[in-house]
Amino acid sequence: MTQQSVKTWIIAAFIAILAFAGISAGAEESGHVAIGVLATMDREQCLEEWSETAAFLHQKIPGINFRILPLVYDEIQTAVRDEKVDFILANPLFYVELESRYGVNRIATLKNRCLGGACKTYGGVVFWLKKRKDISGIADLKGKRFMAANEHSLGGWLIIWRELKEQGLDPYRDFTSLTFGRAHDNVVQAVLEGRTDAGGVRTDILEYMAAEGKIRLEDFRILPDPAGNQKTRPYLCSTREYPEWPMAKL
Repeated sequence: MTQQSVKTWIIAAFIAILAFAGISAGAEESGHVAIGVLATMDREQCLEEWSETAAFLHQKIPGINFRILPLVYDEIQTAVRDEKVDFILANPLFYVELESRYGVNRIATLKNRCLGGACKTYGGVVFWLKKRKDISGIADLKGKRFMAANEHSLGGWLIIWRELKEQGLDPYRDFTSLTFGRAHDNVVQAVLEGRTDAGGVRTDILEYMAAEGKIRLEDFRILPDPAGNQKTRPYLCSTREYPEWPMAKL
């Protein structure tokens, strides 16, 4: 079982307890429950990653067919507004907006497996190739090309944006170009191929890709977080940490 898929079992226990009591009358009558999940990479990978959760819930709650609906960033609001999903799993920023606009209710918080433990927080990582002799710290990023995951990604951009600004670098003014790869793995690949000078993704993406044999962590240099907490963290991180994704019920 991969690092990412393990987290489905951690949260599934919470959902299994709460889901049946919280399922809407319409969903219970139809026998179908849709769980919307923010797809940080591609839809296929999201579906594969979370399919174990749907199967687990079906075993625990016979008669109800749980379906995973992968959603890209600009589909989250619409899916909730149009009630295309019964539950939604996305980053905390989305949750705050959805709670305010549509009254969704949090029922559990994701615990992500990391180095044999369970992480309740995450952050962002700024990285570049170690062989780049012209980049050794944040000051060297000025005038460089930068790629982040998505403008609405908390770990893959917004957290990083805040840290860069507080350290004196304005991404919208100081980078030669600022682009978005739409998915976290696209950003990593762009850095590897030299299509951008540096990149930003959420924590655990680099470790996840390394575990799959797609990259080598030793090929990258990481911007250290300003608080100097890297040695106490179970993953590479360049920013403050924030609570993991909440699972919410419509």
